[in-house]
Amino acid sequence: MVTTLYQVRWSALASIREAAHTSGPSADSGKFCVHSQECPVARVVVDVMLKPEILDPQGQAVASALPRLGVNDVTSVRIGRRIEIEFAGEPDLDRAREIADKLLANPVIEDFTVRVDTTGSDSRESQPAEAPA
Repeated sequence: MVTTLYQVRWSALASIREAAHTSGPSADSGKFCVHSQECPVARVVVDVMLKPEILDPQGQAVASALPRLGVNDVTSVRIGRRIEIEFAGEPDLDRAREIADKLLANPVIEDFTVRVDTTGSDSRESQPAEAPA
């Protein structure tokens, strides 16, 4: 039987979900915390980028469009993804690395970094940048 990448990632997601459900309710409240005022939330940021040796056609398209906008001093653009994972309680970097390695990044063509978000602000509530008039 041939196992596809989709099956491997689905299996990884199932094992991560199972581990989360078997860890039980939060010790403080006796119930599961799902992003509420009562439960402290720690955010971990996973940045996923193509490996340097992999061509980035999306980044090349952006780089070639910049001179038309009057930006001539940019030599290279690489496009990636930022994923935010919220943990109830303390941030679990090992768990976040496992999630990133098994589910969020393709280790053949992508690298990822994992860090605790220390900004203290909710990026989803930040105001979008306004276009110049």
